[in-house]
Amino acid sequence: DDFKKCDLLIVMGTSLVVQPFASLIGLPKSNCPRVLINRERVGESGASMEKSFIFDDEGRDMFIQGDCDTVIDELVGRLGWNEDPTLLRERK
Repeated sequence: DDFKKCDLLIVMGTSLVVQPFASLIGLPKSNCPRVLINRERVGESGASMEKSFIFDDEGRDMFIQGDCDTVIDELVGRLGWNEDPTLLRERK
């Protein structure tokens, strides 16, 4: 099971309403960090899923609000990956 080996779960651009996809956020180990990149917060406690996101200062879940393309462009820039786009292809 790939989710049990997951070191970081990144969820982007979703309502987390449609099953079975919505339940996938509960599959990684309980210590695996989970990041939601989305225009609005979704999948929080009280939602119709067993292991929902809990966005607080001390938990494993993080919410980054914004358009997915914009957030990823900023992340790529901060990591220095935009300087040489072949870096991403060479690692495959």
